[in-house]
This record gives sequence, C-alpha cells and structure tokens, in this order.
Amino acid sequence: AYRRIVSGDCTADEVETLFGLLARLFANTPQRSEAQARTYVDASRDAVRERERDPGARFATKRDQLVTRDHPFWRHWTNADLDEFDAATACDFYDAGFASPDGFRVAIVGSLPDDATLTRLVDAYLAPLPGRAQVRAAYPRAEEFGFVKGEAPITAEACEPLGASFPARGPVEAVVRATTAAAVTDDDQQLARARSRWSWPVRVGASKGSTDEEKAEERLAESVRVDVAARCLQLQLTEALRFDAADVYSVSAYIDYHTADPLVDAVRPLDGILDISCGHQPERHEAVDGMVRSALAVAAKAGPKKRDLDSVLEALANDRAERLRTNNHWAATVSSTYLSPRYRGDVGATVAETMRVNERVRAALAGPEGVSAVGATLTR
Repeated sequence: AYRRIVSGDCTADEVETLFGLLARLFANTPQRSEAQARTYVDASRDAVRERERDPGARFATKRDQLVTRDHPFWRHWTNADLDEFDAATACDFYDAGFASPDGFRVAIVGSLPDDATLTRLVDAYLAPLPGRAQVRAAYPRAEEFGFVKGEAPITAEACEPLGASFPARGPVEAVVRATTAAAVTDDDQQLARARSRWSWPVRVGASKGSTDEEKAEERLAESVRVDVAARCLQLQLTEALRFDAADVYSVSAYIDYHTADPLVDAVRPLDGILDISCGHQPERHEAVDGMVRSALAVAAKAGPKKRDLDSVLEALANDRAERLRTNNHWAATVSSTYLSPRYRGDVGATVAETMRVNERVRAALAGPEGVSAVGATLTR
C-alpha cells in the first residue's frame, strides 16, 4: 500500500539527461548527515504544531481516526513519533528502497523520441543497474523492509485488506474548537469567522454484472455518478444557504476516497466520504447545521435541478478537455493506472476503459433520465 515515487520533467531535447539523472538516483547512495536529519525533525515538529493548531486539520484527523478505526496506515506523525525517529533506520530504508529500479513502473509522456530511441535509453541507463539479488547482498536490511520479497509489483490479491471502515455503531458527532489566540493571521475578519464540516460515509459498489470485469466496470460507473451527485449537491447547498443566510460562504461538497482501503480489489465495494463544509459567523453554527441538514433532505427527496446537472456536466467536460492537454495529467493517469485494481496487464486498455466509462455515464446523465439517476444516488 505504500509507494515509492520518483518524478521529474524536462524539455523535449533533454530526455537523455533525464534518464541519466534517474540512473544516478539508483546508482548513487546519498551521503548521510546527522545535521540534515536534525533539520528534518525540527521542520517536522513545526508541521505537527501547525496541524494541531489548525481546527480544520484537527477535524480531519478525528474523522480519519473514526473512519479507519485509527489504523496506523492513516495516522499523522506526532511529536512522540518524532521522539522515536531513528535517522539510521530511515536512511537504511531509503538506501534499500532506491538501490534498484526493479519493481518500478516508468511512465514517460509528452513530446518524446521514437520508440527505438526510448528503448536504447532504457537499455543504456536503467538496464545495467542492480537487480533484487544484488540489493539483497549489498543491503542487509533490504529483506527486513520487504524490498526483495516475491515478485514486483505486489498485488492486491497477495495482501490482506486493512479493514478500515466506519464503525457500525452509528453516527458520531464531534466538535473541534480552537481559540483565536491559536491562529496566526493579521486578518481580523478571519479571526472572527468559523467553519463547519460534516462527513458521511459513502459506499460505492457494483449493483449489477455477472463477471468480475463487468462488476469492476459498474463500480467505476457508480463512482462517476456519485461524483456528479456531489457536485450537484454543492450547487444546491450553495443556493439554499446563501438564500437563507447571506453570511454563509465558501460552500463545498465533494467525495473523498483517501481513507479507502488501498488494497481493495476491483469488485468489492469502495468506501469513501461525503465531505461538506462552509464558513460562517461563529454564533451561526447551530442555524447553519440545521440548514445544511434540511437542504440535504430536500436534495435527497427531489434530486437536482436540470440546470444544475447540465452545469455540472458542462464544467466536467471543460475541465477534462483542459486536463487532457497537459503532461501532468497523463503522467499521473498512466502511473496511477498501474496501481488500479482494474489493471490487467495493458495500461493503455485500462486507461481507455476508464475514459469510455466516464463518457458513457456522463452522456447518460445528460439525457432525460439523468435527473432521476442522480436523485437516486443522492438518496443513498
């Protein structure tokens, strides 16, 4: 579930230089420095302190503890963790993890040389680097850290799920409070404001399909519908809250899967979070809470307005058209697809499947049954 990631970018005429730098990353062991380690720990303590002073971050931490049953995979570092930080072990881990490109997937996008030139660059710079057997011999702790075990990459089928999910004991409500003295800002208006956040569990699964491939595709389609529903909900909440309370601002509603089990396969349900937040005056929390819950009930009963759905679909189409023109989008898409539970050996086919399902679902939602389909999703 943990990942080792290397990324970089260059001009079209510097691709070979990029390969050379990538090879040096694996070939050269960084020089260890106690002073740099202390600097890193001190900077991390600053980050911990800022996170603990941020009410929004404290809310998110509490929510993640509830959602994941306080699983270690999702825990943030604390000062107690930093007290136990062992720089030598961290360096051993890094050295063993980046001693060989074996197990890495290399995704290169953009204005590139022909395939023959890329093959030559891989053979010249990456192929001569040590494999796992050499890593095992050179780094005694490599096996302890799991860098020389089994085949690469590790598959979801070879691992046990982490068991992270909302507790079955019903809703949990928590209030996170922080005094203005804990805030660092020169904006007096900001000090006088408050922000409320609500989180509800969302489960995305396949409601139909006779084969694993069909169920995996249907789960992807359902995730697209849920995303559209959340965006429609944001428009409805914004309209409702601003109509009833002009001092409510920055309304957002979105689906977040960051606490989903990273080892879930392509068929089992995917657990996410519907996260809603808005800003308001501190004394307005109870009133705003009532308005949010009322607006949610109306949205679940009546579904979205056709104009809201059309606006969301148009915005998604425009955003997609812009993203498809960027190398960052394609690099992230290709590299993450290797880790997708739907990946079955052909990354191009998996990317194409993702795009096809997205287009099919959004086209269907633009039709006469779109409002009722999104309404059914909001009802869940």
